[in-house]
Amino acid sequence: MLSDWGLSARHEHGAVIIAYRRDGKDLSSLMVFDRWMHLGRALVHVGGIGGVETKPAAREMGLARRVMLGTVEWMADRFDMAMLYGIEDFYSKFGFAPCVPEYRHEIRVADADRAVAALAVRPYVPEDKPALLALHAQRVQAWVGSMERDPESFNPLARGSDFGRHAKIAVALDGDGSVVGYLMYDDLPDRLVVGEIGGEGNDLFESLTAFAVNAARGRGTNKLLLSLPPDDPYVLWARRLGLDSKIHYPRDHGCMMRITNLASTCRHLVPEWQPLLPDDVPGLCLQTDIGAVSLIRDGGSLRVEEASSADLPILSVRQDLLSALIMGYRSVQEAISAEEGAANPQARAIASALFPPRWGYTAGPDRF
Repeated sequence: MLSDWGLSARHEHGAVIIAYRRDGKDLSSLMVFDRWMHLGRALVHVGGIGGVETKPAAREMGLARRVMLGTVEWMADRFDMAMLYGIEDFYSKFGFAPCVPEYRHEIRVADADRAVAALAVRPYVPEDKPALLALHAQRVQAWVGSMERDPESFNPLARGSDFGRHAKIAVALDGDGSVVGYLMYDDLPDRLVVGEIGGEGNDLFESLTAFAVNAARGRGTNKLLLSLPPDDPYVLWARRLGLDSKIHYPRDHGCMMRITNLASTCRHLVPEWQPLLPDDVPGLCLQTDIGAVSLIRDGGSLRVEEASSADLPILSVRQDLLSALIMGYRSVQEAISAEEGAANPQARAIASALFPPRWGYTAGPDRF
């Protein structure tokens, strides 16, 4: 319980604020946001941690550590996983590991200028919000790391590709005037950074690119910057224009995750794992530092039992590394070879099928 840590919880600003308080004031606190995250065919319940703060006069007293430890314990009964954007050499102490890379692609404006607008493009207006939400939901259904968006609370203009950046949005229209796509970019005076694109199709991508070229020239820059995953349909299309790509895998900062409830995480992942589990194996036992579960083939389905099974191949791994495997950030062969876990050849093969390397991605507007 939070009270065991001397902490309290209250609801404010669409989140739960967990704090160590004295004389009616927060000395150290953080915010937990309730989210559902796409992980391929599955949805995982994620507690997003943000707004971590300790007042200057209360630092060096272990309060941030107390708040983090109490929060992780509190989350175990409420969320499958915890996620945050962290500084280096701090959050790993609480079982968090990097799980989502950062992507940056560049297109020269001179190359992108080949695009020819086939659709009308205009600025976003609030009445466009339902169309944007529908296009986003359609696009991210099978992605890893993308969040469900609440139609009531989500503000499309609140954040661009990263923290501290507001967004601007352009929408593309078909012949009937319906929104068929959009481009979200950072509201910056000297750069053109694209944080999100909705919709698909050659005409749409040509039209949005032509708009981006004009916007980039208006900012005095000769590059279009894309903060999108490598398998984004627009990035794949834009290869024809000439694309320079960079992927950064942080060692101990950035987007970090940990498992808070192993059994519920695995149960929510059944829709993703069931078609990936090889037909000729009975299942897999996952042994971690926060417990063990057994994934058992039961006829044509997969069930999760909250216990070890000596009858199944065993993958033994810390929960933080398991988080990275689930997100596709690290590979089974690499992780086990680095002696961060243990598995016999059969267990490695099964785990490699369940945890393929993937392009995890959380769009800027969904960060916390």
